[in-house]
Amino acid sequence: MADALNLDASQLTLVGYFPKTTAIPEGYELPAHVKEICTVSGCINAPEGWIDHWLHNELAFYDSPAKAKRVVATTTSKLPWSLFAYRMLPTRFDKDGAKPISLPTLDVEPLHGSFVPIGFDAVSKSVSFCFECSPLSCNYLAQKVPVNEFCLVATFEEAVALAKRCASEEPEPGPYYLFEVLRAIG
Repeated sequence: MADALNLDASQLTLVGYFPKTTAIPEGYELPAHVKEICTVSGCINAPEGWIDHWLHNELAFYDSPAKAKRVVATTTSKLPWSLFAYRMLPTRFDKDGAKPISLPTLDVEPLHGSFVPIGFDAVSKSVSFCFECSPLSCNYLAQKVPVNEFCLVATFEEAVALAKRCASEEPEPGPYYLFEVLRAIG
């Protein structure tokens, strides 16, 4: 088990979908093997004006792929878009440790077979209603923590360790939340 709360991947809960571009912005200092940024962070690669559509759920994700695609249809970006699904651990990581939380009741459309898991992320949420920064990409922690080509950690255990580290060190103000990132293929 991951810690005294008996954290395990079976506790991950689907909380929504979100469209993002995955290009690495010019000047970012990430390891050479990182080819895309697929982090949950809301501060990079999100559609401009996404929030103004008011189609998001209580956690600032979309309840269906169709709603997420509606937002992309209004963007002027010429970059390709990927659709992601997020499964969240109902746990908050802060300086005092890991604590269980209750997730809001959401009406998220179940995953279908076109989504594949690509890694895990730990994301801060301190002042905004949405999830804010992933230290892996936003603070270049990917230079110190082993990440895959998507700028994510590979396993649930690594993600728990990352969330604990971020909560303790606060590269961005915490608390932190753990996500599994899935990507639509095809």
